[in-house]
Amino acid sequence: MSLGASDFKPDTPRRRGLLQFSPYSFEIFDFAAFSSPGRFLLSMGVVVAILTSELNAFFLKTLLWVPPANLLNVARLTLWFFLALPAVKEWLTFISVRCGGGAGSG
Repeated sequence: MSLGASDFKPDTPRRRGLLQFSPYSFEIFDFAAFSSPGRFLLSMGVVVAILTSELNAFFLKTLLWVPPANLLNVARLTLWFFLALPAVKEWLTFISVRCGGGAGSG
């Protein structure tokens, strides 16, 4: 099958602009938390860290009397979310190597 001139769909400038801020490729992560007891405990470390962060946000909001819809609270939680994304990927690599799966096998 040949690609004719009528089959070509040029990207719009808006689409190209949005694609500038997207990653080149997406990785699919499989934590395989139930593959071994050690890996289960290490995977639960991520859950405990997330729940601790949520509890910290709740207590800080209560202690400082900050309304839930305050922009400062939303911005702080959004910043923590984006800072945690690379950390979760590194944690997955760490537990993959530690549990004998090798880097990238998760």
